[in-house]
Amino acid sequence: MRPVQGLIFFGYNDLDPKTEPWTQVVRTYSFPDVLRQFEQSHPGHPLVAAFKPLVVADDTELRRDAAVYYRTIRDSDLPIVCKTTLQEVFVSWLEQRFKYLGKKDMEMILLSELPELEETQCGKDLIQIGEARGEARGLAKAIVRCLTTRFQSIPGEMEQQIQSLSAEQAERLLQFVLECETVAEAAQWLRDT
Repeated sequence: MRPVQGLIFFGYNDLDPKTEPWTQVVRTYSFPDVLRQFEQSHPGHPLVAAFKPLVVADDTELRRDAAVYYRTIRDSDLPIVCKTTLQEVFVSWLEQRFKYLGKKDMEMILLSELPELEETQCGKDLIQIGEARGEARGLAKAIVRCLTTRFQSIPGEMEQQIQSLSAEQAERLLQFVLECETVAEAAQWLRDT
């Protein structure tokens, strides 16, 4: 016998069908209206700036003011983790809004406010993946070279298996290859891994 309140949050006003009798029981809110109210009570808040690519209707206006919104987030008093997250969200939404623009064009919009790729979490992750793949490829080449030097040749499928190893597996195999007596022993090691 407790009172129940329903709530629906719409991305835009147009999405609310205003269906009777539900409008009497369920309260509806639209994202742009909520953001507008929040902006009125918290002018210059970085959260408002982060959502601007979703609510500013005019592309020209958004392009003109994007650097201001970005700086609002960057220069806020939020903890660094929150600022970084909001900056990445803002840039991601801006990129979605202007899908046809490349990084250089986006930098022009933000007036060189974009962090270098290496400074973003995405960039760090890509670099780490690249380094791991590079290390694995380098080790695989060393293993193949070592095997062909020691045993003149190796089967093609064995070379493909070596190329598909992770850096950690390739490192263990390289150590084993230096001690094994035949190509067959190395092939058996690959089958057992």
